Amino acid sequence: MNGRATVFGIIVFHIGLIGLPLGFLINLLSMLTVKLIFEKWSISGKISFLPKPINLIIGLIGFLIALIFVGHLIIDSIACLNGNMSACD
Repeated sequence: MNGRATVFGIIVFHIGLIGLPLGFLINLLSMLTVKLIFEKWSISGKISFLPKPINLIIGLIGFLIALIFVGHLIIDSIACLNGNMSACD
């Protein structure tokens, strides 16, 4: 191996990147309740935020995964800017 990702690995990686914000959004939407009242000349409504423990756990795990990934990118970028060419791939 030459240290490069395969096509399959790249596809799985990008699907995972797309899945993180989608999972966060779906998790957030499941905690929201929206009630709209339509009257003749106005719309009134109420938005409730009712998290369940499983929603908070899923959100925290997703946030930590995203934080680790972004932190890794920042560390590699700093190393590349400091002249470490192996971090520039």
